[in-house]
Amino acid sequence: NLFLDLEVVEELTTLGADALDGLVGMLPITFRVDWAARVERSGAGADVVRATDAAPSELPWVDLLQATRLPELDDGVTLVCAAPISPGAMVVLGRIGGPAFLDSELARLGHLVSLATSIARPHPPGRVPPDGGRVPEPS
Repeated sequence: NLFLDLEVVEELTTLGADALDGLVGMLPITFRVDWAARVERSGAGADVVRATDAAPSELPWVDLLQATRLPELDDGVTLVCAAPISPGAMVVLGRIGGPAFLDSELARLGHLVSLATSIARPHPPGRVPPDGGRVPEPS
């Protein structure tokens, strides 16, 4: 839903360094899923570092190059997809009982995670364009 995606983008721009945590909280409504989690690789496994209430406390680590569907969880009914934040972190969504994640949902998830990652990244101070970042008036 484009309207929900635009609301997420608007909210992310206000969160700055907290954009990834904020994204996790907004994803269940935006994607009509039961839970969302931000997971980081740790040793041989993974740590859930931020999650919505219904998310499992443990999730397996999977190396990702792009947003993709993952195997069902051990419960046999939870469909899962994920998108990479970095080589050592990902966002995971869970939908109990379906429907299956659509290709368009994977694309949307990948774009929103990339945007949140970019917003959360620290920007070097003092890097303002010579014009102060102003948009020129139309002539």
